[in-house]
Amino acid sequence: TGVQTCALPILGDSSLCIDKLKDVFGISSGTLQKLIREATSLSVSAYIEQLRLTMAYNLLREKMPVQEVAQKCGFASHNSFFKAFKRFYGLAPSQIDK
Repeated sequence: TGVQTCALPILGDSSLCIDKLKDVFGISSGTLQKLIREATSLSVSAYIEQLRLTMAYNLLREKMPVQEVAQKCGFASHNSFFKAFKRFYGLAPSQIDK
């Protein structure tokens, strides 16, 4: 989607939130929330997390170290990355391509 394409370069920012995204797109928070919800059935924060986790999965498949992936994908800590990844994929990040 257009949102995904525009959001990818800024996903590594751990402080990424709706206020930053609305500025990127030049629309109100309410409009952004509505557009993302209609397109994905997700909240903005859930959509950002999904994009980050998809990016993380791809980087792990490229053999990037887990700690580096967590940082590059905008997770505040290795622990928060591990928990989110395990919840979303049902696997630990270290289990990808093993």
